[in-house]
Amino acid sequence: MRHLLYYILAASACLASCRPATDPATAHQSAARRADEQQGGRWLAEARAAMGQRDWGAARARVDSIRLRTPLALDAREDAILLLDSVELLSAQAELTHTDSLIQAGARSDSLTRLFELQMEQVKFYHRKLDYDRGNRKTH
Repeated sequence: MRHLLYYILAASACLASCRPATDPATAHQSAARRADEQQGGRWLAEARAAMGQRDWGAARARVDSIRLRTPLALDAREDAILLLDSVELLSAQAELTHTDSLIQAGARSDSLTRLFELQMEQVKFYHRKLDYDRGNRKTH
C-alpha cells in the first residue's frame, strides 16, 4: 500500500512538472501581448543603448517603433514614455551646454541669449514632465 502511495505521488509530481511554467505577472496576458512586450523590451534596450551613445535620433526611432508597431505592449509603452522623456531631457541639456559654451567663448548676441533662455525653459519642462510621468506610471 505504501508503494502504491509513492507511485501515485511520483506520477502526480511528473504530471505537475510537465505543465508549462507561467509567470504569475504575465499569466493573464495573451500570447500576442507577450510577444509585443518581448519585442518592445528588445527595442527599449536598443533605445537605451543609443541613448548611452548620445544618439538621440536612434533612441527616438526605437521609441517610435514601440509606439507604432507593438500596440499590445502596454508596459513597454509606459517605459518608452519615460525613456523618451529622458532622451528629450538629455538632448535639451546637450544643446543648452553647447549654447552656453558659445556664449562663454564670447559669441554674445541677442538671438543667442534668447536661444539660451528658451533652452533653459525646455530643460525645466522635461524635468517636470519626467517627474510627472514617473509619478503616474501604471502597470498593466
